[in-house]
Amino acid sequence: MLIYNLLILVILIFYILDKYYISENKRKFLRISTFLTLFVISAFRFYVGTDFKGYIGVYNSVIDGTYVNYGFEPGYDILMRITSIFSNNNRLIFVVTSFIIIGAFFLTFEDFSINYYITVFLFITMYFYFNSFNIIRQFIAIGIVFSSLRFIRRRELMKFIICILLAAMFHKTAIMAVIIYFIRDINLSKKKYFLITLGSIILVPLIPIFMKILVMVVPKYKVYLNFSSGSGLGTTSMIMLIILVISIHFKDKLLNKDSFNNLYINTTMIAFIFQILSEANTLFTRVSMYFYIFTIVLIPQLIDISEDKYKKKIIIGIVIFFIVFCNYLLISNVGEVVPYRISI
Repeated sequence: MLIYNLLILVILIFYILDKYYISENKRKFLRISTFLTLFVISAFRFYVGTDFKGYIGVYNSVIDGTYVNYGFEPGYDILMRITSIFSNNNRLIFVVTSFIIIGAFFLTFEDFSINYYITVFLFITMYFYFNSFNIIRQFIAIGIVFSSLRFIRRRELMKFIICILLAAMFHKTAIMAVIIYFIRDINLSKKKYFLITLGSIILVPLIPIFMKILVMVVPKYKVYLNFSSGSGLGTTSMIMLIILVISIHFKDKLLNKDSFNNLYINTTMIAFIFQILSEANTLFTRVSMYFYIFTIVLIPQLIDISEDKYKKKIIIGIVIFFIVFCNYLLISNVGEVVPYRISI
């Protein structure tokens, strides 16, 4: 756990250097260093995470020629086969997937975050980074969906669709993210936000019926049929709700600053809805992630529209809250990412 807290400390130091001490020509070097720090910790982890054993076992079967299709989507299947051509070292698949995941996120941070290091900090402390140690295929998909922001902003629908299809080649749930493109300009009143959220709560008892229909269409999700997470009303959903309520309250300011912020507000609402629905079935937690991830660029926007005299206090409050939140999850060993082990 120490290495993770040192990582958070390093990011905060980089934030201070970037904001107050580093010249423009040295900023790129600092950001490359940030990428490499997160990449190395992820790429060279060894038996860290609940799913590590499963992923390395499957990749070993690819190397020794005994691989059979375990139900993985074709994108990951192809990635494993290509990676195995270059080396028999079973560590290589984690190096490659870490590079893809962190690379996709960091390139998008550069283009879309108005506070680069706060976004990186949130990426870590909101547990997205640690979740990527486990649900590798889905985080490749989430990274691709997140990087499609540039096509949404430029209204390039076909390129966006290609991104979604590519993401779905790594995790089928990514197909749900197609709606992101179409909610950019949906401008809802506070009353409508409330009614939609209330409606999602009412729908919870109907989820078992929906899941039976889904399993008929996609049999591989049968494993989720009777799996209620019981976490729909937990800490994560409360964080989503707080971000959503604050965003709706300051919606006019956010839109005056940049109309694209409307997309982030709407994705936060959808994330919250799916998180509530996960009370009935855990599959919705997975779907929620495609929308929840956008809060890491929304929060810096909220900070930016606050009054100057409060900004430092707000940043300090956010930093303290999410460090505590992250350490709570680490102490609880969510995803079994503790202890950290390294192998090169």
